[in-house]
This record gives sequence, structure tokens and C-alpha cells, in this order.
Amino acid sequence: MATFLTRLFRAAAFLLAASMGPAPALANDGAASIVAGGIVLEKNEEVRIAREDLFLSTEQIKVSYEFENVTDKDVALTVAFPLPDIFADDIGSQWPDEPEPEHLVEFVTLFNGKPVEAREVVEIISLDGEKITGLFRQEGFPLSPHAALWKPSIWFGESEEAARAKARLAELGLLGNFESRKWKTRISYVWEAVFPAGETVEVTHSYKPIAGAFHLSFMADPAAAQDIDGFDSWLRKNHCVGDEMFAALRALPQEERYSNFAREVGYVLKTGANWAGPIGAFHLTIDTGAPDAFFSTCWPHGLEEAGPGRLAFSAEDFTPRHDLIFMTYSPLDEQ
Repeated sequence: MATFLTRLFRAAAFLLAASMGPAPALANDGAASIVAGGIVLEKNEEVRIAREDLFLSTEQIKVSYEFENVTDKDVALTVAFPLPDIFADDIGSQWPDEPEPEHLVEFVTLFNGKPVEAREVVEIISLDGEKITGLFRQEGFPLSPHAALWKPSIWFGESEEAARAKARLAELGLLGNFESRKWKTRISYVWEAVFPAGETVEVTHSYKPIAGAFHLSFMADPAAAQDIDGFDSWLRKNHCVGDEMFAALRALPQEERYSNFAREVGYVLKTGANWAGPIGAFHLTIDTGAPDAFFSTCWPHGLEEAGPGRLAFSAEDFTPRHDLIFMTYSPLDEQ
């Protein structure tokens, strides 16, 4: 499926850049340590999440926590908020606009209502999960996914710089078919926090996520003998799209499926289990984008309607064991 998406996103990158705004991504806080290989999320038994309110949409992510220090002493922690990994060849489709020079993502953090300047940490991860940020630095490859070398005009051009980089990446096993790049970028926001003994503090984060975008025109024709490039299988596996939704999406006018985009949003939720005990009160709201949007997710917990185009889930003593990823598609008359 990665090969299919590489070809799809490569073909769509310039159109996306012209037609879409910056896209989304997500995660739960976790206590962390910074080591030579990158960020290591650690289990913490001194601070718990008493409450978490999470709002997800393709345009905004907002999460509000109440953290409670369950001990009789102050606890100083390095806190990390990791965004979902992005495949190197998917950057153009998931993140079509140039970020601001200072930060790759405009990530806002408040600690008890006061702004906190979080450090932006970029890591490079191989497809087998190894952290290879140090290797990139050693080889002189840029870490920023928006560096000039990785832009399509340079990467697929004839420059000597791109040719040298491709040759070395091939030697390192990081270059695949069709000059695809075999690594992912992980962006985390890290800051230092002191949780006062026996007290509860409020932490909020907000940012515009890095959301995927793809055409439904790659769905197999109902009469086709095979699933071209595995796109239908990918929709079923990643988003649990069922037969009824497949039929409805295929019934859309062909010109709409070729000109409109489905959106994909993911959130790293499992790190919420790194804090002491379960989350006392957890509430999730998802904005699907439109009241009649096609929406699908493999998240195993039930979602209830919470208003036009909104779905919600609430639980007490909740331990997140699954990350969350969903797709949403708004027909053109809903745009």
C-alpha cells in the first residue's frame, strides 16, 4: 500500500498544494526523556490524568487535560507530545502548504492558562521503527521534511545534489522503487513542567493537524476483477470502510470522485496510558466536516451523534489502548 500511496501522492502533490490549506496530526501527552536516539516516552506513577477533553477535526485539534499530582512532593517532568509519523513520500499530500520558518506546526500550549514555549523536536524513523536521526545528521541530510532537497522539483530533477543523495540513500537501504524514500518523520513538542504536590493543574494544546488527503477515484470499479494497487483493501484495513459505504462512495458522480478529496486524521492516544492509573474522565468529540459526511474508523469504541456532523465518546477510568485514525469525505454539495 505504501507504494500505491507514493505514486498517488506524488501525482497529486502539486494539485494539493494549490487547492488545500495546511493539514492535521495528533497525540496524547507523555512523560519523556531526551536521549541520543531521540525521545523516549516513560511510565509515570506520580501524576495522573484526572480529566481529558479531546476535539478532533481536519482543521483543528484541541485537547484539555487536568493533571493531578497524587504524591506529597512536587514532581518535575519533561513532557512530550508526539504527532503521528508521516511517511517521507506523503509529505506533499498531507502537508501541502509551507510551514512558518520558526515552527513546522503552530503548536500552542497553556499550563494553568499561561503560555509555554515547547521545543520542536524532529526525528527520522526507518520503516522498521529504528531511530536514524543521528545517521541523517552524520550524512548531512536535512531533517526538515520541507527542506529544498526533498521538494519534488529538486528530488525528481537532474541536480547533482539530488543524484548524490539518492546514491547514498540507496547504499543505506533507504531508497525504494520509483525513487521512494523509505523513512518517516516524527515531530514532537517537548517542555519542562512542575506538577505541585497534591494539586491539579490544567494543560491545553491546540494546533492545525497534518491531515492526509486522497482521491476516491482510485477505488476499484464494481465490475473490476481486481483491486487496483490495493486501494480498496487499504480503505478496509485502515478505516474499516464496509460494503454499504463502499457502494455509496462508488455511486458518487465520477467527476466528483476525481476532483474532491477524502481526508484522513490520526491521533496518538495510547501514550495517555503512560500516566498513573487510567484517565479519570475521558471525552472525545469528532467533527466530521459536514452533517452528511461519509465517516469511518477502526477505533473499537462506540461513537454517538452529538449534533450535526459531530460524534462523541465518553468514559470513566479509561485506559487508551488504541491510537485513533479516521477518514471523512464530504460530498461536493456539502463543501
